[in-house]
Amino acid sequence: MKSAQQGASLTFQFEGSAFGLFDIGGPEAGQIEIEIDGKHIRLTEVAAKGYRFYQPDEHGEVNTINRFNAYCNNRYRGQYDIIKVKPGKHTVRIHLSYDRANKREILKANTEDIVAHPAKYDQSVLYLGRILLRGTPVYINRPMTKR
Repeated sequence: MKSAQQGASLTFQFEGSAFGLFDIGGPEAGQIEIEIDGKHIRLTEVAAKGYRFYQPDEHGEVNTINRFNAYCNNRYRGQYDIIKVKPGKHTVRIHLSYDRANKREILKANTEDIVAHPAKYDQSVLYLGRILLRGTPVYINRPMTKR
């Protein structure tokens, strides 16, 4: 699924202890916000080993997950992040955020392509390939609707 409409969302339910997203990062990748069981969550990064592993934390430092990173400079690559939750049945809603990342700062010195093609980077898109579960899906709602 693809969405370039900020505020668009996808809702799914599962019973289990973790979920994640596998998507494609690239110059136009945006940020996402996550609601679990009707609550907008903050996250704490627990580990980073080629992917990021988060857990909900009301005092967490992250309220959006940036799908753009230093490897998204003028190329496309698969990436995934995992979020650990308490075991049980959960409803998850993923929103394409209205907030935008500072892509020039993320790229640091590697800004040749963003300077040459600023319109390509001045977007907020999610290319969702898979929803990853440690558990069982219960219900999947219609894809990417405006909230």
